[in-house]
Amino acid sequence: ENVNEDMLETLLKKAETVEIDNAEYAEFLRELENAKKLVYLTDNCGEIVLDKIFMMILKNRFPKLEITAVVRGGNVVNDASMDDAEEVGLTSVVRCIGNGTNAAGTVVNRLSEEAKTAIFGADIVLSKGQGNFESLYGEGSNPYYLFLCKCELFTERFGLRRFSAVFRKEERMKKFLIILALVVAGFGLSGCGQIYDNEPVSIGYDNNELKLSPCACILVYRA
Repeated sequence: ENVNEDMLETLLKKAETVEIDNAEYAEFLRELENAKKLVYLTDNCGEIVLDKIFMMILKNRFPKLEITAVVRGGNVVNDASMDDAEEVGLTSVVRCIGNGTNAAGTVVNRLSEEAKTAIFGADIVLSKGQGNFESLYGEGSNPYYLFLCKCELFTERFGLRRFSAVFRKEERMKKFLIILALVVAGFGLSGCGQIYDNEPVSIGYDNNELKLSPCACILVYRA
């Protein structure tokens, strides 16, 4: 479901009052104090203006931290690409690389060697958006996930209201999540208005192919 201008304005106003787990945030800051490399997985193109500001703040607070921003390797829906990073001046703030694929997520077996080396060689990975979460969860990089629960299935799994924020590291997320890949046999799931296979196991090229999770809202665009 698309977010219209009224909803966008509501979400922006709500941002000032969004609460995240204090213990999780404290652990994030503690890790930043000791980290040498952070990889920032971007999401939508419009958001990278705010991503840029956030990365500037991180650089100012943690001057020894080497930050790499990862954008999509090609155009896909409204996700951030290298063109977008250059347009907003992100490339002048931190190192920016494409991930080598035009998938609407971070699909490990389709990443370029450069992107894969950056992600798995980082001390901290910050992954934004549901698309990155759905494709990267369980792949071994143990990132911090930051996204809004936009789908009905996600709100049910996390026990949160729609458009609530999630910020948690994967290793601690496993302690309170019902396994996201679990599918009720023979059950049709359509929280995002798409069609899902009964046993989703990977990202598909269209609505009828298998997905990584029951709520895989994203499609992988063929190169």
